Amino acid sequence: MSSRCVTIVANQTEAHLPVMGRFRSGLWYQLAPVLSVPLRLDAICEAIQDRLAAGHPLVDDSVRPSLSAKDAPLLRATKSRSWKQMASKWCTYSLTWNDKGVHLDVSYRDKQGRWQYDGKKYRTFALDTPLETIVAVILEDVPVQMEALAAL
Repeated sequence: MSSRCVTIVANQTEAHLPVMGRFRSGLWYQLAPVLSVPLRLDAICEAIQDRLAAGHPLVDDSVRPSLSAKDAPLLRATKSRSWKQMASKWCTYSLTWNDKGVHLDVSYRDKQGRWQYDGKKYRTFALDTPLETIVAVILEDVPVQMEALAAL
């Protein structure tokens, strides 16, 4: 099984899920269109299934320098002027499916105000774990992340 990836950017009320493109080098890149859905179990599960069905378009490495952060689809979807501003109001989750399971990475903000993935919250689920179970873990974590952002 080749890796499949979904990114979820959430706040207290909504979530945004971009198409995840892949450079030939193997790096992931967030592409349009971005699905914007209410922060509800059913809506997020449906959006994840839609993103997985969209697949992972191949992005030529030669265009990488021209992909401006100012033009990032997630910045537009969240109405953020910069990644740092977005990281101050939103949390991010990454789901990756591979032969070993479904891996969930959870973000936190570092001292410079950037997103980092929290190794303490890294989880792996069996491949047969219902998507609803995985999304429920995310939904339980969003208020914790929002509270941490408000305390900064």
